[in-house]
Amino acid sequence: TSRPSPFVVVDVGAGSSCLLYSFSNSGNLSHGVAIEPARSRHQFAERWRLDGGYDHVENVCATFDQIPPRRASADMVLLLDNTLSYMYSQNERHPHLVASMAAEWLRPGGILVIEVLDYTSMPRYEKTIETPRDPRFRASSYYIELLTDGTVISETTIHPRNGNAPIKKRDGAKCVRKEHLAQVFENIGFTNIRFFTEGVPWLKDAAYPHCVAVAVWG
Repeated sequence: TSRPSPFVVVDVGAGSSCLLYSFSNSGNLSHGVAIEPARSRHQFAERWRLDGGYDHVENVCATFDQIPPRRASADMVLLLDNTLSYMYSQNERHPHLVASMAAEWLRPGGILVIEVLDYTSMPRYEKTIETPRDPRFRASSYYIELLTDGTVISETTIHPRNGNAPIKKRDGAKCVRKEHLAQVFENIGFTNIRFFTEGVPWLKDAAYPHCVAVAVWG
């Protein structure tokens, strides 16, 4: 799919907006909209924007569904760093809502890019790391398991050196399955739907198997 350069990007869950600033520095951004619900991250992004003179980046403190789409105005909509995985844990309708709103933002031929955790490729993971130089803790261990209902259990355990009971933190999230995401895209009208796990530098952590979904609007 051809796209203009520089191009218009909407980044959902943009955090510090560093990606849009990087696009701007490389000359590939004509306008960016950074949507970030966390006020502290939004404020940091705004300070960075003002200090760096990134006048063509908008930092908006809101959730994605609080911003009315500017119809057919964007060349690319991004949800990176597991943003959709977190949203899916809160509401299973979020993949459909996000893709529908992305379709409104995008021009024909525009690209939707979503990075999600893909635990179906590695339903169970365990690892213990010894820390001989740490005076307080002798080791830390990690356990991740995908349950049959699609819930991902993640448990971190820190083992004190003084013999006290281990310190555990346990979290649960929902796994966004690629087949489900592909069906959502297709139902809305996206085409050329592809999933990538190779050749993406930040997808190499064995404990957090990611994939990147790319789909073309119209």
